[in-house]
Amino acid sequence: MHLSYRQTFFTIFAVVYIILLPFLIIFSLGYDLDFKTKTFNNTLSIRIETYPRNALVPTQSETFKTPTDLRTEDGKELTLDVNLEGYQSESYTFKSLPGTNASAKIQSLWLLPKKEDQRINYSGNKFISILDDRNLIYSKGDSYFIQGYGFSGLQGNKEQLTLEKSDRKLTEGRWEILLDDAYWQKDQEFMLFKRSEKWSLLDLKNYSFKVRSIARVSPTQFLLLDSEKNIWSLNTKDLSYEFVDTGFVGMAFTDSPDIIWLLDNKKIYRLLRSSQNFLPTDLRTGVYAENPIISDLAGNLNTDKYNNFVAKSLFLGLIFKINDRVLYIQDSNKTIWQIIASNVQAIGTNNSTMFWIDSQKSLYSYNLLLKNQVSFGQIDLQSDDVSNYNLSYFVRWKRLLIYTDKQIASTWFDTEIVNESIIRYYPKKWIGDKFCYAKIIDNYQFCAQDDNFIIYKNNSIPF
Repeated sequence: MHLSYRQTFFTIFAVVYIILLPFLIIFSLGYDLDFKTKTFNNTLSIRIETYPRNALVPTQSETFKTPTDLRTEDGKELTLDVNLEGYQSESYTFKSLPGTNASAKIQSLWLLPKKEDQRINYSGNKFISILDDRNLIYSKGDSYFIQGYGFSGLQGNKEQLTLEKSDRKLTEGRWEILLDDAYWQKDQEFMLFKRSEKWSLLDLKNYSFKVRSIARVSPTQFLLLDSEKNIWSLNTKDLSYEFVDTGFVGMAFTDSPDIIWLLDNKKIYRLLRSSQNFLPTDLRTGVYAENPIISDLAGNLNTDKYNNFVAKSLFLGLIFKINDRVLYIQDSNKTIWQIIASNVQAIGTNNSTMFWIDSQKSLYSYNLLLKNQVSFGQIDLQSDDVSNYNLSYFVRWKRLLIYTDKQIASTWFDTEIVNESIIRYYPKKWIGDKFCYAKIIDNYQFCAQDDNFIIYKNNSIPF
């Protein structure tokens, strides 16, 4: 190229760049140019990313395909639907404060499949429950079996259960994991555990007391709290039990830290689990917290309820649900106490975020690290017993799943950022009239109903 041409080209490029540079900077800061009024306006920028990709996001002007970036006027409310054939639709309402540039990010939105991927029939079997991410339990004739499962259905060898001291029948329902191959069905009052390397099913109704909480102390020893505030010790070697102490209104446990928590009318106590068959003679030696707040919360505690005292690990501390209020205690300073929420019926946690449902079936979250609370509105699930809801958060899917015995609802929610411009989430009913396990394993959701093993799958691969 001739030298004069190059100089002219460079001059034109420099002039155009200098002219456009202020506009590029202004656009990058979130402003839009209104050519009619010749003014720059504030905007709300929205990023939507789904798996699978190519979901449709219609607006008044055009329809976008994900992943996509949108802009709307500041201060203007906008509801967007995300639709993809074969998957549940998702909806979100956005709005930013007038006179500000804001952004909202819906990233890693794993869509929920409408239709099952597989339905495997096991004629003659009656599925009782999926216990955890390894085992499920089912009946065949008058016998009960435990077996592994996966994306191809039942796997491994089945093991028959020994029914201890009972002629009652098991029906389907959710089991609480007691850690280390032990489970509890609180509504039906059955306990499942390994005894001499064989599975045993113990009927708790045979005891003279009503069990309200169970915690595993050692491989063969469990603590039982009854509705009369008594603690009993159960030895699974010979199924013997003995009275330990009285005056406790609540018992719970966490696996990280691996602690059993006990509550009386004044204090919270901690009891370390043991690899040996060992139980302290005095359960009140390990005082964890003592405060007038505990007396206030525990004073009117209903000892006839299962979930009157719940312990959960959270960011740099622990939370305790006592009656219908949730108390947060920091690890570094146990004198710093915080009542996070009231009127709480069911709770779930993930890292620094707590989720809860109140008696009106309204769902909330609070992030202790970001100091941010979000209201999701009411959950449309048909169940009168709100306290029996199970809340599970799955990090990979960025999803909260809310389970009852028969139905599942779900909402996408990113616990790591503050999406202040999303002013409303719309939790979706996902699966109804089936009993499903409260956990997504990788890309699969497993359900067991009657003699069918049902698999839902979102097999998208992020790039």
